[in-house]
Amino acid sequence: MDAIEKITHKSHTISIYYDEYAQNPFDTFDHLGTLSTEPPDLDDIPIGIDTYERDEYYFTTLDRIKSEYSAISEDTINLARDVLQAEYDEYQAYKRGECYGYTVTDPEGNQVDSCWGFYDLDLTIGEAKSNTPDLKVRIYGVDTLTQAKTMVATLKHYNFSSFIEPTQNNYRVHVVNPCTEITDQLFIESDEVTE
Repeated sequence: MDAIEKITHKSHTISIYYDEYAQNPFDTFDHLGTLSTEPPDLDDIPIGIDTYERDEYYFTTLDRIKSEYSAISEDTINLARDVLQAEYDEYQAYKRGECYGYTVTDPEGNQVDSCWGFYDLDLTIGEAKSNTPDLKVRIYGVDTLTQAKTMVATLKHYNFSSFIEPTQNNYRVHVVNPCTEITDQLFIESDEVTE
């Protein structure tokens, strides 16, 4: 499955996919409204929304609003209409195939998060970004390139990601997401550079 969009965020890669296995939201979630091809019974005092399809009705009743919100008022009826609209829009997105999921991978390509079952692309991207962890970087200063390369090789042995940055007078080794107890023991003689 190919990503439909890739985004770099906090040094991670967010890949957005179509969710080919998305379920009909009406089959998987409890909803305030009822979707029908028949108009509602007017004796039930229906509260509905305009649908985008002919012969398709999406509505709820005052009894259902009262059971959901414990009261009938202008505010609860307006809230119910907003909820009905959101539910119906989600269903329409499902029918159009606008169902998404995401994965988040760290700079080494390890998947650190994923989630599926979204019916809105912007919401999918927002959730992926909010669940992307911050990378922690610790920087150690060394005098020679040989010391820096030895440090990187040692870090690789312990499965740490790192890279070398040459400076005017020395080298900096950047360690991504370090376990400071291990890295400090390995490189006790190196100076940590604070920024």
